[in-house]
Amino acid sequence: MTARRILTLIVFLVLASVTAWGTITITPATLPNGAAGNQYSQQLVSSAGNSITTWSNPGGGLPTGLSLSSTGLISGTLTASGTFTFTIHAASVSTPVPDSGDQSYTVIVIAITTTSLPGGTVGQIYNQQLASNPSGAAWALAPESSLPPNLSVGATGIISGQLLQVLQATTFTFTVSATLGAGTAFKSLSITVSPAGALKLDTPALHAAVGVAFSTQLTGTGGVPPYTFVLASGIQNGFSISLDGVLSGTPLVAGATNLVVTIKDSPGNQAGGTIVVT
Repeated sequence: MTARRILTLIVFLVLASVTAWGTITITPATLPNGAAGNQYSQQLVSSAGNSITTWSNPGGGLPTGLSLSSTGLISGTLTASGTFTFTIHAASVSTPVPDSGDQSYTVIVIAITTTSLPGGTVGQIYNQQLASNPSGAAWALAPESSLPPNLSVGATGIISGQLLQVLQATTFTFTVSATLGAGTAFKSLSITVSPAGALKLDTPALHAAVGVAFSTQLTGTGGVPPYTFVLASGIQNGFSISLDGVLSGTPLVAGATNLVVTIKDSPGNQAGGTIVVT
């Protein structure tokens, strides 16, 4: 082997060694997500050894409330939600060249952004969407927490169901959770359920012509829907009422027809009234 080839081989080996010595690996390769308001602490490790490594975050972008220590610890209290992407740089002094390396991270910090929920009245179909930032969280009711009776929270964050009877206005306080990746946020919320008003049959003035088919939907207020309706006197002057409140028929004679109707709500409360068809 000639001297020139030997020199070339030596240069190649030196360059290969420099390349190997010059790269620091930072672990872990990924960092866990978090939740706004929570403490966060993650220790980074340099392949060159933390005792001879200096750490920096050259481009900024750490989750709000966190900082990077001289020992490679990312810690603090997460104070804002969102998606944060940043790069950590590690460097050490070694012979014959200084080692260095970069590692990019993305950390998602979740927060529940719903601050309050509307109340409702007994019998009402309740439907409210919870919100988080970022969106796309999996929702649940926290352990040992209770919604108003007959309501539930779905995985997409919708609280729904029909509000059941209460004797007086009652406020139900509960805690929901929203999870995105390894980050879970919790929020205490309340729903106030008020009793329904007194059951009442609506009695509008109706008009129908003799010999002409007639049909209309009866309605009521208060109580707890759904309602059922009964014509006290049965079929009268050609009129009848279905259980769901459809008044129909073909008047047989002219003049006013007084129809005594009973309305009943879901718990069995009743109210009556007279509907006049002329």
